[in-house]
Parts: sequence; C-alpha cells; structure tokens
Amino acid sequence: MTQHAIAEVAGLDEEHAQLKERIRRKPDDADLRAHLFQVLALRGDWLRARAALSMTLELNPKAHSLAGTYLRPLACELLRADVFAGARRPEVPGADEAVERLLDALQLDAAGSDATAGALRAAALADLPARSGHLRLHGSDTTVPFAWLADGDSRLGPVLELFAGERYLWLPLSQVRRIRLVPPASRCALVWSHCAIDLVGGEPIDGAVPVRYPLPAAASGQQILSAAYTEWLPLAGPEQYLGIGQRMLVSEQGEYALLDIAEIVFDLDDAQAGNV
Repeated sequence: MTQHAIAEVAGLDEEHAQLKERIRRKPDDADLRAHLFQVLALRGDWLRARAALSMTLELNPKAHSLAGTYLRPLACELLRADVFAGARRPEVPGADEAVERLLDALQLDAAGSDATAGALRAAALADLPARSGHLRLHGSDTTVPFAWLADGDSRLGPVLELFAGERYLWLPLSQVRRIRLVPPASRCALVWSHCAIDLVGGEPIDGAVPVRYPLPAAASGQQILSAAYTEWLPLAGPEQYLGIGQRMLVSEQGEYALLDIAEIVFDLDDAQAGNV
C-alpha cells in the first residue's frame, strides 16, 4: 500500500457523505455500493458495511467473488466486538488454559474489575511459552531473528487473532510454524490482511488477520481508521497496554507493524519437530 493510497483514506467522512448523495441519485449502481462497503469497513461500521456488500451482490450477481471474500470477515468482526466486550468467546484451538484466562480477563475488564483483570492477565501471559524464530518484511530478503514475539496489545500477547471462514480464532503462537502475509494492495487490506498459516502438526489455514485493534465506539481519527498509526493506552496491570490503530508485533529486537510483515517463521523444539 503506497503512502498516496493511504492518504486517500484521509477524508473518509467527506467521502462517505458524497457517496450517500451519489447513491441517492443512482440507487441501482452496484459500483457505488461496493465503494460504500469499503468506506464503511474502514469506519468499522460492520452492519452497514455488510448491508452495502449484500446490496452490491443483489445489484450485480457477478460480484460474488467480492462478496464471498468479505462477507465472512464482516461476520467475524461482529463476533470479535462481542468477545472484546466480554460477552462471547472465540474459538481457542487446543483449549489452551492460559488463553482462556486471557479471555476471562476481558470479562473482568467489562465488569469493571480492572485490578483483578490485570493480575489474571499477567499470570496468563507468564504461562504462555516464548517462541524464537525470524521474520521478514515486505520488499526485503533480510530476515530478522527474535527470541520471542508477541502482539503489543497485552490483551493478546503471544496469541494471534485469526478469521478463518466464519470462525474467529485466538490461536496461540506456540501452535504456529509459519505465517505468510499478503502485501497490502487495496483499501480492504487496511482492514484485513490475508494470510496462509502452517501449524505445528496440523492442517494449513488460509484466513485473514484483522489489521486494526478493535475500534472504540468514538474512533474517528483518520490515521487510526486507515491503520497508519498506533496509539497505546494503559491497562490496570503493570506494563500492560491496549492498542488502537494498526496491530503491532513486538520482540526484543523492536516493533513491527503488521502491514510491513511478509513472513514469520518459528523455530521448532524437538517435540514439535517430530510432529511436522
């Protein structure tokens, strides 16, 4: 995604208003509806984005590829919002107890028990194993080694949010062998990064990683909506932070924006190597 393409997102409010007026004049224009879907997805308005995409398909049945690609991530976003609100739980492969405690902490956050949530989150993060490996950025042949890798958002730590079809997963990185991410080349790539994941001793998964952390209800900053910026807010636990904007992965080597990452490869221990 070029800086010019990202800059085009800067006027989302104005663009949204103009689109609504154009659709009012040409309600049967499928291209305008598809454009509206993209704008609404960037704004995090999942229900209206889904309605716009469904209308696109109704007006133009040839848009089934677009609809097939994005209707399922939109459904996952609605579930995801409930998960971070502490109302529902995602699928956790392997029934990892430490990941389940991270989810318990979200429910405590929602109930206003911040201190208890922070303590539970800290204990869960301490129990999740560190994995060494290396990563590579888009446009580079150089690999960067790491002794450990985690999401910069303490609600997740070494856990990957993943949309796989209509499944919303919290996938422990301890179960992952390799992640390959598609270079961003469209506006929707600022919302969902398509990926291929090789698991340790499991079937590969094709899916999408949500590029941005869950958007606050009042989020309107264009850099946040366009995934051009990440803001960190403190949580109750020591050294715990909540992210807004583009997802950032962190290691002892530094911080890496999700949209910059082409590939992550984790080293295998002896037991894992026997499962490959």
